[in-house]
Amino acid sequence: RKCRFEIHGFVLSKWFMVWLHCKKDMELSHM
Repeated sequence: RKCRFEIHGFVLSKWFMVWLHCKKDMELSHM
């Protein structure tokens, strides 16, 4: 169960990084 939780956290952090990257691109394109 602990291992599964760690994998879930890894996936969430990965998607968070992708979201931040997209957000940054959106802000740059608006400028």
